[in-house]
Amino acid sequence: MTDIRVRFLTQTDEHGASARLRAYAFAPYLIERGFEVVVDPLRRPGTGTKAYAQRFFDRLTGMQTLRQTTDVIVLQRDLINHLRPWLEKAYAGLGIPMILDVDDAIDLRPPGSSPTWRSRLLGSSKKLEQVASLCDGVVAGNDYLAEKIRPFNENTHVIPTCLDFVHYPARKPRQLPGDRKVVIGWIGSPLTTPYLELIREPLARLAKKRDIVLRTIGAAPLDWDDVPLDQRKWDDKTERFEVSAFDVGVMPLSDDEWSRAKCGTKIIQYFAFSVPTIASPVGMNVQACDEGRAGLLASTADEWEAAFEKLLSDAELYTGLSERGRTRGETHYNTGAYADTWARILREAHEGARRG
Repeated sequence: MTDIRVRFLTQTDEHGASARLRAYAFAPYLIERGFEVVVDPLRRPGTGTKAYAQRFFDRLTGMQTLRQTTDVIVLQRDLINHLRPWLEKAYAGLGIPMILDVDDAIDLRPPGSSPTWRSRLLGSSKKLEQVASLCDGVVAGNDYLAEKIRPFNENTHVIPTCLDFVHYPARKPRQLPGDRKVVIGWIGSPLTTPYLELIREPLARLAKKRDIVLRTIGAAPLDWDDVPLDQRKWDDKTERFEVSAFDVGVMPLSDDEWSRAKCGTKIIQYFAFSVPTIASPVGMNVQACDEGRAGLLASTADEWEAAFEKLLSDAELYTGLSERGRTRGETHYNTGAYADTWARILREAHEGARRG
């Protein structure tokens, strides 16, 4: 059988979490299953109007060779962030089956983020439904996104954001850190840093009673004087070492439409290193934490403080969460476990186009 040629069109190269975990990570598994796979990221020439125009030009000129080189296109999120789906409509006109892979509310902006004049002029508040309706199928990163999309594309599947646990060897369940400083860790991007304000107050209270430090990886600079901070840059070469050094992993979220579409990547990263986790009970977090059995859930400042105290005072709970979190990640959020699902979706899209 001739290999099916699949091209993932991503926003970033492997340094971007979404592309790395939802495209690059699946490529070797799909190749094993008889696919030819190319991951085609956008260039990042900078910011501003000139950069937008360059990306648009790159994607436009890239269409010229697709008919000769590609059997199935996977749009990873969309072609250009916060741009009306002009390009997606043009790609749909090529006659090549397209699958939308989406792990975020691409039609919304983060809480507290003000739209720019460019996004007001060129963007669309209905982009998710518009792009989904153009595609032959959709792969959503969680149930919330899938339910939002199904009215516009019935052929919608759920594949959560995963880690390839082949590269994360199991370790012994963790023990309470004892008398040393407790490292409470968060990994993310400058865009999601504002969520940390949700736990500033409980961390400040905790810091008066315990020797703690909040270690951030990849966050925008924090100017807090009431919480001990250790702020570090994200680096793909040190990411695993940094996360493995956490004693507690946190994922606070506000309860809004944007946050409910998040895919819980931080939690899965903590689970991979058996790091006991506390998260807001929002969207995918609840499912990832198995309703509080694999990770603790906390909403208010008082609940967060109580969760920290409970976790750091109960050796059995601490070790149990370490063990259950790792098991939860390995069994439910493991890249290899979803490779056959991806292969089936791609084959069905290809066969449907051939029959058409």
